[in-house]
Amino acid sequence: MNQINQLETEKTNLTEIDLTQPETITPISFADLTLNIPNMTTPVVGYDGGINKAALNVQRDKGLRCILKPYLEMAEDDFIELFCVNTATPVAFHTVTAYEAEKGLQIPLYIPFLRLNEGSVGPVFFRVTRGSGGAKDETKHFTLKVDTLEPGGRDTIASTPQNENLTKPIFDREIIDNGVTEKDAEKGVAVLINYYPIDESLQAGHHRSTRDVIRLSINGVIIEHPVTEGEAASKDPIKIIIYQKKWEEIGSGERVCEYEVVDETGNYSLGWSPMQIISVYLKDATPPLPKPFIEDTNNDGEVDLDELNGTDATIVVYVRDRDYLPRDLIQIQAEGRTEDHVIIKKSYEYEVLSVTRDARIPLPFEDLWPLVKGSLRLRYERIRAGVTPNRSSQVEVVNIIGTGNSKGLPPPLVLEAPDGNLKPDSATVTVRIEPFTGQTAFASIKLKLVGTLANGTGYYREVGPRPAGSGPITIRLINGPEGEIAKLEGGTLEISYIVTPEKPGPSRESQSIHLEIGDIVASLPAPMVEEAPPPDFVYNPEVSKYGATIVARKNAAFTLDSIVTLHFEGSVAGGSAKPQPFKITQNWLNEDLYFFVDQLTVEKTKTTRRESITPCPKNMNVHAFHTRSS
Repeated sequence: MNQINQLETEKTNLTEIDLTQPETITPISFADLTLNIPNMTTPVVGYDGGINKAALNVQRDKGLRCILKPYLEMAEDDFIELFCVNTATPVAFHTVTAYEAEKGLQIPLYIPFLRLNEGSVGPVFFRVTRGSGGAKDETKHFTLKVDTLEPGGRDTIASTPQNENLTKPIFDREIIDNGVTEKDAEKGVAVLINYYPIDESLQAGHHRSTRDVIRLSINGVIIEHPVTEGEAASKDPIKIIIYQKKWEEIGSGERVCEYEVVDETGNYSLGWSPMQIISVYLKDATPPLPKPFIEDTNNDGEVDLDELNGTDATIVVYVRDRDYLPRDLIQIQAEGRTEDHVIIKKSYEYEVLSVTRDARIPLPFEDLWPLVKGSLRLRYERIRAGVTPNRSSQVEVVNIIGTGNSKGLPPPLVLEAPDGNLKPDSATVTVRIEPFTGQTAFASIKLKLVGTLANGTGYYREVGPRPAGSGPITIRLINGPEGEIAKLEGGTLEISYIVTPEKPGPSRESQSIHLEIGDIVASLPAPMVEEAPPPDFVYNPEVSKYGATIVARKNAAFTLDSIVTLHFEGSVAGGSAKPQPFKITQNWLNEDLYFFVDQLTVEKTKTTRRESITPCPKNMNVHAFHTRSS
């Protein structure tokens, strides 16, 4: 049974999306278009959006992706420019094709990283010059805040899961010694958060700032505190008061307290703070049972997965002389933190059959493996029929060490392209996401398609969001000859997915799968312009009065009945020519191919030209030349 047919019989979360139909985006006037940047944070006080480190790293090889959405009266030959800081020279440009206009496609353009210095960046805006008559229109001029510095700075001790540049949360000594009582909860318990980072020599962007959000976690219950202007201006500890209703949610027992910090643009601190363990004794609370332990820990109290070598670890719970009865149930509650701070929760049960033997409970190696360079918190409850509440234990915290297990989400699979090569007109493109670390039923999954056409034009589409559910996730894209992926023939497509957790926390983007669309052939050499020879590549209209002769040198890829298409795109309105197909007949085999672009078009612009061939289209190298002003 092949993989595609297997989907029909296995339990999988299946979604179908028809890529032969345009995405439903209601066009608005060009002037009203907003800045659409994936992962941009809003609102940011005083700015139109924030660009954090994660947003800046989405596509390091190209720059910051800005998506132009479809607009009213979008038409072929509309000339689009993207400006950043410099309002005279665009950082990117594009001439709208008939297909883009007809389908109302989104158009991705990129701001180079060199334009995105830390701090205020602007103006950023789009301009359109209408192909029908030269009328111009602009979007609002936007201002961005670029902030790539994580609050608290880097962990000074990389071998620990917690960030040692943050102090642990501080409780009164009486609370640490005696725990939180019902009376304490009624009047409120103060927690102090010291100034961060501990290393005050770090850049100002790592320091406590207005509108940072301190996310204090006690037993997984989150209390958020936005930093005020007054608190940011002082180095005094910040006081957070936790009242009875929140303590009831936290519950009785031994509890782990820690915090992380998120700044205004969405940068998270690199890890949580060191932890403080406290006891909570509310109504009907009973003294905690002894903490569990893992018998496989080394001399430093760590579990080394290299030493386990694939075998399960063992959790030990003291039963002898600990007030157990036969048929009592021990329920282990395990909360893991991965290297990239994803929380994984597991539970294991053990029925007490003998009160003279301690409980030995297997801890599966496969549950430990994702936690390499992270940590594991263990506690348990003794459950006895007819007796409430359950009796809780103290908490054991261990670090997990070992080699391997790269952090992050793996790329999706494309079942029709096991070798990385996808037929352009494939009826379906089946994207499969295997179960991933931290998957929960109502986490959201968004599929991201980023493509490049044979002529170098960009393609962008998002699919979703959809609930993650449990088990594998399958998204079947309906394509065929009229699908959007078919239009990428001769180009490439990268597919990744973005996971947004149910509870507040950072979204995670997977690695991408890279696909060649159509038969894989070597990149073709750049074409030559006879009137703009190297090394200057300058076209002089006073010397060349009739236009540009563009030569594609003979190539083994130019086979009989192939079609070589010249794409000529300029950097100003009216400086682009229609694609020129050249069908190779017998008399043109093993010959140079000649194309012509008229003088008026050439004079207008510095030009980029590409060529593609079909039925095996492939980009030619970019070759640019300048037109000297006459």
